[in-house]
Amino acid sequence: MTSREKQIWIALLVLAIFLRVAVHSQLAHYVLYRVPLVDAEEYVGWAAMLAQGGAEPADVYYKAPLYPRILAFAMRLFGPTPGTATLLNAALGVLNVLLFGVWVRRFAGARIAMWTSACAAVYGPFLYFEAQALPTTLGVTWVLGSLLALSVRQGEPRSRHLLLAGLCMGLAVVTRPSFLLWVPLASVWVGLGQGRAARRWGAMLLVAAAAMLAILPVTLRNRAQGGEWVLVSANGGINFYLGNNAAAERTSILRPGLEWENLVRNVPPQERRGQARWDRHFARRAWTWVREEPAAFVAGLGRKTLHYFDSHEIDRNLDVRGFRAQSSVLRWAPRYACLAPWLFLGVVVAWRRGRVARLALLFWASVFAATVLIFVTERYKVDATAATLPLTLLGVRESVAHLRRRTTTVSAWLAALLIAAGAVLAYANLTRIRGLHPAHAAILEGVALYKEGQFAEAITRLQSGLARHPQDADGHYQLATALQKQNRLSEALRAYEAAAALVPGNPKPHMGVGWILKEQGRLEAALERYERALHVDPHNALVAFETATLLERLGRSEEARRLYARVVGLSQDPGLGAEAARREQRLRDR
Repeated sequence: MTSREKQIWIALLVLAIFLRVAVHSQLAHYVLYRVPLVDAEEYVGWAAMLAQGGAEPADVYYKAPLYPRILAFAMRLFGPTPGTATLLNAALGVLNVLLFGVWVRRFAGARIAMWTSACAAVYGPFLYFEAQALPTTLGVTWVLGSLLALSVRQGEPRSRHLLLAGLCMGLAVVTRPSFLLWVPLASVWVGLGQGRAARRWGAMLLVAAAAMLAILPVTLRNRAQGGEWVLVSANGGINFYLGNNAAAERTSILRPGLEWENLVRNVPPQERRGQARWDRHFARRAWTWVREEPAAFVAGLGRKTLHYFDSHEIDRNLDVRGFRAQSSVLRWAPRYACLAPWLFLGVVVAWRRGRVARLALLFWASVFAATVLIFVTERYKVDATAATLPLTLLGVRESVAHLRRRTTTVSAWLAALLIAAGAVLAYANLTRIRGLHPAHAAILEGVALYKEGQFAEAITRLQSGLARHPQDADGHYQLATALQKQNRLSEALRAYEAAAALVPGNPKPHMGVGWILKEQGRLEAALERYERALHVDPHNALVAFETATLLERLGRSEEARRLYARVVGLSQDPGLGAEAARREQRLRDR
């Protein structure tokens, strides 16, 4: 490496650090940056608990455990706050810039390697996900490590390279189970290398065994804690169901809230006993649909394939547009839409460049297949960037070369056709997906402000969001709870009623209406709403308890006693069950 190349690499790392500091400074006062929601909230809470000496979950893991463990270690050093997650992710992002260059240099040369690292330094999705407490960035780090270990400069990977590659793959799976398909495909790639058959088989088994060595402790822990054989985490079944059912276009973009609660609550009582059993229930429902509607399943795979190549970004849990409104860096940083037109051409060029370049293709294919099999979101697209960035730049360089030569050969026409195909898929909105996911940043900001206790500001943001999206049931429900905190009961009642009208099958809005009616002294009307809530969710112990309490207040003691007894059988909360038993016995003794 020349001194000039070293200077360029140093400049790229400085650029990467500068942009991440700039994003942090621009987002520092943004409520969704300060207050993690949904998955990020769970990871921060989990890691903070571990950092402070708390116990692991008693059941099998619902989410992959490596990221919260690493985050917990960082929290012991820097404090149990969301800012620690941002610091960890930013450090990993800068490391990834360097790893991209070293890996791509192995098959594409120094210039493409530098351009790939430059893209990694400024790539918008990287900067966005680094600003959240999510394992996305760490997953990219592990897969870059596996690719780097497999792509030795000369000859075939040695045993130490294979061992390191397998360990990185296993750690990637324990961080993001969506990388699971990469393990067998990479193992087969090693087995198809040069040399004697016995050596190739040994190399393949070494990679697979090393990967399982990293995964096995999690599997054994799941068995010991939950009594079930779960490889990493028990959420694959629900994710597979979200993308593979008769209403997949709706469920695949469903964010946590009232409709989500309806979906995950619709499980037979015997299937709720343990996370693994609950998850397998959804897997069975999805596979039943696949068997009964194979044509619809294939059509769904085709739709998701088109969506994968579409430039439109879907962030299921948050709204990237809210972050971009606060940060000029995120607003102007390049996105997948900038890469998509050249991706197909890059695939062809990489195939012609030999074995190591084909390793990038194999990795990209593994992530593409895993994503299309489940559902497509921006977070899953980022998983493939270890291959997407270099493949795109290979395509760009090939197109520039044709333009310089001004050729009209068959290869030039093929390059133009591939670029045109990529552009059409990226920008033509063939799946009509862009109309299915409206902006909801204002509503999420209101939820975060509510969590901070800023109820007046939360009400303002929620009302602003609902003015644009009045069909958002979660927005109405969150607005009602904020208004209730401000003792604006009449307004809260209207908001609860609006949520109940949009999601009549969820008990929470009905319970909210009932609570306000009770506060207003309208006990019979309140009881009617409590009973409606219990009708839509008869296995909800808390709803049954509140209904029993109101029945007792109205003097209907025998009905209340029977309902308290029912709570004892339903409740998984020992405190609630004990209180219901005490009240039931008191009424029995009268």
